[in-house]
Amino acid sequence: MTNPEATGQPPRDQSPASVGIIGTGWRAGFFLRVASDPASPFRVRRLLAHSDVSAETARARWGIPTDTSLHVFLREHYDFVLIAVPRDAAPSLAGKLAARDVAVLLETPPAPDLPTLRSLYQSLGPNAPIQVAEQYPYQPHHAARLAVAHAHAFGAVTSAAVSAAHEYHAIRLIRSFLRVGFDDTLITAQQVSDRVARTLSSTGWASDMASLTSTRTLAQLRFPDDKLGLYDFEDEQYFSPIRTRHVLVRGERGEISDDRVSLMTAPEAPVLLHLERRHTGIDGDLEGASLDRITLGRDVVYRSPFRGARLSDDEIAIATVCDRMRSFAREGIAFSPLGDACHDSYLAHLVTEAAHTGTPVASTPQPWSTTHSVLQ
Repeated sequence: MTNPEATGQPPRDQSPASVGIIGTGWRAGFFLRVASDPASPFRVRRLLAHSDVSAETARARWGIPTDTSLHVFLREHYDFVLIAVPRDAAPSLAGKLAARDVAVLLETPPAPDLPTLRSLYQSLGPNAPIQVAEQYPYQPHHAARLAVAHAHAFGAVTSAAVSAAHEYHAIRLIRSFLRVGFDDTLITAQQVSDRVARTLSSTGWASDMASLTSTRTLAQLRFPDDKLGLYDFEDEQYFSPIRTRHVLVRGERGEISDDRVSLMTAPEAPVLLHLERRHTGIDGDLEGASLDRITLGRDVVYRSPFRGARLSDDEIAIATVCDRMRSFAREGIAFSPLGDACHDSYLAHLVTEAAHTGTPVASTPQPWSTTHSVLQ
């Protein structure tokens, strides 16, 4: 049941990619931390900062040459350039680099709003040397679930309920499980309030358990062939240990409920299995702390492409994105084209619209709709 698409197979040329990063903030930091691991598929050669102060801070923090001039920054040769800046600044930079035929890995989302999203795609077109860094399908447990869902024994996937990430991230997971491209979609949604104690956030643990109000968005996305996507998320889920993440995927002959898998292998023969994680360095294991693989019974459904690396699951996903970007830059193998990323953002905008208005919203053909989706 091993799925090469889920394991992030490395390209034939396995030498580390030479990468430049535009941006020195929070988003860029994820990639810079991954690059510092010896097993990383890329090395950062230069950074581009927006001011002298941020450039000096980045040099001191990362020990990497940092420029404030795009012209100077582009004197270096890169396999690809990562754009990790605020979403309103990203489209202009992507256009400038694409015009120079520089391979670009663009952070999500590609643009801040629908008009800019459409304008960006129309100005660059389907053949621009751009991929978008959507890492969620490459997080190990999501990748393992995708491998199981797309295996023959599972049958055709009929629904995917994702309560694991917000907006375009969740949409990409739903579309990946259902294998839907730019199909027409009917969306109904609502927002409800949830009272929850403060626990953990991006800045650390709360010193109290004061109650706060969190907005929860629930949506149905109906696709052709009776395929159903269910979206359920509130912001506290990203960090809170009492608002955990869940995935429920149903197929003709099976169901995935988080890490529990139920399958009908023959008449009167249901099988219950669990996705089991093998992590080295536990107890007396002296191999070092690292994710090795995820199995389902006797089958390996996910094998870490970076075995031995001390990376978190999200860092493994980021490394996998950069691994695939290396393949795109060197061999032209697309994995997350601009059109698919635009469609994720487009449907996410429609979910928000449907939730705010309380009325169903139907998708309409977009500039990228006539192209091929990698998810089909």
